[in-house]
Amino acid sequence: MASATASARMGLVGAGTTFRETARSSFRILVVDHDAAGRETTIAPLRGEGHDVRGAATGAEALAFLAHRPLHAMVVRDVLPDMTGSELIERVRRTNDLVQIILLASQPNTCPPRELLRTLSIQGYHDTTDDAQKLLESIDLACRTFTVLERTRRSEHVKTQLVANVSHELRTPLNVILGYIELMREGACGPQTPEGAEALVTVHRQALILLHLINDLLDMSKLQAGAMQLARERVCLSSVVEEFRDALPILIGAGEVRPRWEVEPAVHAMADAGKVRVIVQNLISNAAKFTAKGEIVIGVWVAGRRALVAVRDTGPGIRPEDCERIFDLFEQAEPVDGRRHAGTGIGLHLARTLAKLMGGELTVDSTLGRGSTFTLDLPVAD
Repeated sequence: MASATASARMGLVGAGTTFRETARSSFRILVVDHDAAGRETTIAPLRGEGHDVRGAATGAEALAFLAHRPLHAMVVRDVLPDMTGSELIERVRRTNDLVQIILLASQPNTCPPRELLRTLSIQGYHDTTDDAQKLLESIDLACRTFTVLERTRRSEHVKTQLVANVSHELRTPLNVILGYIELMREGACGPQTPEGAEALVTVHRQALILLHLINDLLDMSKLQAGAMQLARERVCLSSVVEEFRDALPILIGAGEVRPRWEVEPAVHAMADAGKVRVIVQNLISNAAKFTAKGEIVIGVWVAGRRALVAVRDTGPGIRPEDCERIFDLFEQAEPVDGRRHAGTGIGLHLARTLAKLMGGELTVDSTLGRGSTFTLDLPVAD
């Protein structure tokens, strides 16, 4: 009698409702409901579909279950003894954005507003007036969505791993090539003719550009895999930037571009020194790529509680509508000088991502025909 009453109250069993006994692909589903009768009423049709269904009476039980066993879907009551359904969903989403979640209402006709559905990031809502068929349809859709998302992420992981492995294998021989180029330029392999020395400079510059691209690919792979580790320590930005004095002329080449340094001494920030080098290298390489004549200015200074690094060029500038888009992955601004510039669209995205991870920001200020200034803003270190 109690079960029949609970079934009617939950809206899961109605006249003429039958459950198929033929088992289909089994998905792992957790039903979270403090009412035992209601929980079993929800579980019954799902098990009838061949799913592996378990129950939990509280939010804490649900979180413990999810921590030890992966789930495809969850059906969560909106009111629980230890927390609301919304609180449980928010806690789940902090560590798991793949499991599909259906919210069960305790009262009829209480569908939450669409904004709440988006905020909670759930895949369905089941009202007490809905029958079992609607719940089964929601679960079917949720499980299919999970399968597609899981397959897509697996494919992305394989691609990311492939890029990381290939990049790593390319970096080792490239470092050897760069080493021999340095030896030849220093005369270890005999004197060079003027033509040979000029050729070595060109080869050296192109090899550095290739190494820079490979390093960016490796860093992007780490970011996408969640394997990027950052230190938070006192870093002398002045010293890090000064390290690029010798490399800048190589990147610029023998053109009409002059480097200028405006580096205040002993400017310190709370950051990761290695990641700051990656950002600065990307900004300098970007400026060198787009500046055909004029100057590239590298500055370091303190403004209030912020430590700043800026790279200013006299290139063609960036259209206002492109100033944010250039930080998106694989995006590049449309050329304003009629020339196509080589690039992958990785460097600026990587630089801004690293800046944010260190509690900073990377911005651009640009004027068409006059150039652009990229500024790295980091918390100053006392």
